[in-house]
Amino acid sequence: MDREWNDSQPIYRQLRDRVVAMILDGVLKEGDPLPSVRNVAAEYRVNPLTVLKGYQQLVDEQLVESRRGRGMFINAGARSLLLQGERQKFLAEEWPRVSATIQRLGLKAEELLNGAGSSRDGVNLRVEEGRILGIIGPNGAGKTTALNAVLGLIPYQGELRVLGRDPWTERDQLMRDVCFIADVAVLPRWMRVSQALDYVAGVHPRFDRAKAEGFLAKTDIRHTSKVRELSKGMVTQLHLALVMAIDAKLLVLDEPTLGLDILYRKQFYDSLLNDYFDRSRTIVVTTHQVEDVQNVLTDLMFIQRGRIVLDCSMEEFESRYLEVTVHPERVAAARALKPIHQRQVLGRSILLFDLKPDLKPDLKSDHVDRQKLAALGDVRTPGIADLFVAVMGNNTGQMQGAAR
Repeated sequence: MDREWNDSQPIYRQLRDRVVAMILDGVLKEGDPLPSVRNVAAEYRVNPLTVLKGYQQLVDEQLVESRRGRGMFINAGARSLLLQGERQKFLAEEWPRVSATIQRLGLKAEELLNGAGSSRDGVNLRVEEGRILGIIGPNGAGKTTALNAVLGLIPYQGELRVLGRDPWTERDQLMRDVCFIADVAVLPRWMRVSQALDYVAGVHPRFDRAKAEGFLAKTDIRHTSKVRELSKGMVTQLHLALVMAIDAKLLVLDEPTLGLDILYRKQFYDSLLNDYFDRSRTIVVTTHQVEDVQNVLTDLMFIQRGRIVLDCSMEEFESRYLEVTVHPERVAAARALKPIHQRQVLGRSILLFDLKPDLKPDLKSDHVDRQKLAALGDVRTPGIADLFVAVMGNNTGQMQGAAR
């Protein structure tokens, strides 16, 4: 809940409204306990009687029940009851004002349905079994939000199935088949390595301790060491050993090598490919260090402001895009073929071409082939970083045509 209060209405009423919003959003479900009056009062620095008054309103509305000696709990049917009441309230009190604003601004139905001006247009994505998908995007593009939705950590709009399950309503079952490594190591710093092994063995039925021991045997990590005594690289190695020893169908990696030097990053991806990936598991990884994953990925996706602007396999990437370091006397001829991006390096012009013929006319290069481009200079497959700069630079909200 938000820690800030406004002066528009009493705090107990604002507290009630925030609980209602959490029920409607699915954050609080039927049977879930409310935070204790004491904890809410201490955390939000309000009078316990104010919290109690807000809770009592929820009881009076039959959304919450008080259980003697146990606290307050969300009633069965609370969300349905709220939806009915909130819909009626919206139509009676808010819709007339919203409708008048729509008419005043001349908004059309399709603009409202498509969320004109919204920073999130939705993601339509399917990842097949046995693939390694790299999700690349600038800060704030929606990468971590998408992963959190996949992991059932946040509610979402639309339809989402992960391994055939709804991650929000079936998260307990889903996490038996999913592993996650975050961009920040979450292992308790006071814990010893041996205790970490004991803990995971005790809580995850599909953890293979012998396999974890085998991974750790390839490192300099001692079982008696505490997490706080390990370098960042060692913590990542420990985390990876714990995760790779779980027989999971999906591994989700959010900036797994952030802060590691090049040696540790190479060891990380080598272990991932050689010791974990077996073409039956699926891996989803987000990273800014794209040069590390170019030879690891089977599929590539660029995301910007919550929209997929490119989605292709690495086979398509290698056949579709070509970079040419143009001979000085052929620059004009190369530019006439409408490259999607160009840059200067040490006085040489480097042009990037999209060879796919079915893009919109204003977004594609003129029809060219490798033989024609080879006559202009030295050709090579571009790096993911180079294509990322080109696509993001050209994306003005219409680049969805570059996605499959």
